[in-house]
Amino acid sequence: MQQSLIQPKLVLPEEAFVESVMKHIETGYTNKAFNTEVLAEIMGVSAKQLIRKCKAVLNSHPEQLIENYRLRKARLMFNSGATSVTETATAVGFTDVDRFVKQYNSVFSENIKK
Repeated sequence: MQQSLIQPKLVLPEEAFVESVMKHIETGYTNKAFNTEVLAEIMGVSAKQLIRKCKAVLNSHPEQLIENYRLRKARLMFNSGATSVTETATAVGFTDVDRFVKQYNSVFSENIKK
């Protein structure tokens, strides 16, 4: 009887790091207080370490990762029929609606208004 050998999938440390960062951003993005410091605390590292690692592995600051995630979620909400810019901005964790509008329009080259 021939047994097949199953090769375990090896996960590189960088892949595990990226998956962890994105998982935590996904669960925390609606919290207005969610930022680099909170993410670092959840991951058990200092904010400085998290910033260095994100820049090295993802070529991006954690704050930018969080903001981009929030903006993508907002776009999905608008594409699903959300009409209130203020409600959408708040739902995805932005505290400043004007900043949300500016960033959204810049990233997606669209012109939403408050």
